[in-house]
Amino acid sequence: MDNRTSFENEYDALMDQAYQGFDQLLYNMNLLNKNLETLDAIGREFQQPAKLWESFHRGIAVPAPQNSGWSTLMNVIK
Repeated sequence: MDNRTSFENEYDALMDQAYQGFDQLLYNMNLLNKNLETLDAIGREFQQPAKLWESFHRGIAVPAPQNSGWSTLMNVIK
């Protein structure tokens, strides 16, 4: 005969649910960590091309002359 009370039975059932919930949480946290590591790796792959494009844009940028007629006109309009 079972000498356990209904409280003990309910307690065990709730503890089992809690353990299952923590197992699911651990699984999801590991999955999230894996996805974040993948995103970080993809981001690092774009660093070199981004630096190359930045260098290209700086190389072709032409500074505007300081005393040109256009800049003087823009100062008057302001």
